[in-house]
Amino acid sequence: TCSKDQTIRVWSANSEGDFACTAVGHGHTGPVGTVACNRRVDRSPFVVSGAKDCTLKVWNVISEGSSCQLVVRFTQLAHKKDINSVAVAPNDKLLASGSADRTAKLWNSTDGSLVGVLNGHRRSIWCVAFSP
Repeated sequence: TCSKDQTIRVWSANSEGDFACTAVGHGHTGPVGTVACNRRVDRSPFVVSGAKDCTLKVWNVISEGSSCQLVVRFTQLAHKKDINSVAVAPNDKLLASGSADRTAKLWNSTDGSLVGVLNGHRRSIWCVAFSP
């Protein structure tokens, strides 16, 4: 989950259906409005977040028994305005971000390098997604 408190959280459920926060990620300097998880179960888990501070962060999820730790893999000053949406490609190799600056951008999920910019919308982009 993500929040106006500038954090992201990872949650787990036990066999009784109870939920517990297992990690909190600090580092954004503005409200965090979007979060997505990697999709491949055979790869190391990571979380992507986008915020009002215009940054895109990728967090490695490091398991530590019943809890975990969020460690920033990279932070990218990704857009000129708020990031409204992030998505992870089915193969985990690309990330997408959509912003109030009217652009969507594609990123390399390993190192944060910019792959491409999608221009054309006349208003803010609210959602980005990859085809399965």
